[in-house]
Amino acid sequence: MQQVISFNIHNLVPQDWFSSVGENSVWISGYRMYRLSMYDLPNGPIHFDLHGVRVFLAYGSVSYLNSKAATPMVNDDGTLTFSGGIGETQSPVGAYLMLLLPFDKGGEPGDEKTTHARISEVIGLLTAVNGRNMAFDYVFDYEYVLGIKQDGTIERRVIGSVLQNPFVLPVPDISKKRLDFMTLVDSAIAIKPEPEGNRISLALRWYQAAIFEDGVDAFVKLWIAIETIAMPDTTNIKPIILVLARVYGLTQENAESRFQIGRIFGLRGRIIHRGEQISPRIGLLEYLQAIFEDLFFDAVGQPTEKRIENVLKNPKMPGVIDILQY
Repeated sequence: MQQVISFNIHNLVPQDWFSSVGENSVWISGYRMYRLSMYDLPNGPIHFDLHGVRVFLAYGSVSYLNSKAATPMVNDDGTLTFSGGIGETQSPVGAYLMLLLPFDKGGEPGDEKTTHARISEVIGLLTAVNGRNMAFDYVFDYEYVLGIKQDGTIERRVIGSVLQNPFVLPVPDISKKRLDFMTLVDSAIAIKPEPEGNRISLALRWYQAAIFEDGVDAFVKLWIAIETIAMPDTTNIKPIILVLARVYGLTQENAESRFQIGRIFGLRGRIIHRGEQISPRIGLLEYLQAIFEDLFFDAVGQPTEKRIENVLKNPKMPGVIDILQY
């Protein structure tokens, strides 16, 4: 018989989370655990506390809202549609880990980005300490409003993933000439000596990981891609500057001044070594992508398309100094 996990959210919320009067809510994030059975939780659900997070472990079937349905899909004409079905979903029977975090406080809306960041930190901690099976599969995120509405109903809200508008990005070139060029680039990587070819391939994987991220995580992954492709033997940024100087027909000094690689490297150091949680300014991630793309074309022996120049020509793009002012 299917065992439904039943619990009272109000009883799980620590009393010291909310002190103000007004609408309060909690964020609930759920993950599937593996290689645990009902016999590992013989007395039912258990919980323990981390800083600002209550971790809830249970075995059975979880009832949750389908948050994926809250993410719109972009049609070919640029309009947005939702898949619908933002309703109750029942999970398979199994072991589940759920994180509860305070969100809205006293009517002040919660910060979604900060909440997601804390969830990532906690999942990282739990899996680093206890193995991947502690949170093997992501299942859901939704917001639970504490308190009962006048009509006696409970309010729950789902928030979809961040959507990037594809209509602000260039149209893909699928001409035969361009497809042949991509084949040529791939072949150029394949015939590289093993260490160099491996570095280029690894850099592409970091780049791919970065473009599906946002915020500080995207910045770090983009920088790793840049460092992998253009700094093979040292932490010195000079090789990057020399490549860009050659590509753009500049002296080393002019390239240093124009592209501000030193500032980017300094920002990278503040993030990685001091743990600064920056919020990338408008244009910063696009700028790092363009740097990588110019370096990548050079690494495979092809004329660059001067992607940095194209980014900086965009009238909506702030100057390099502006986007690096932290």
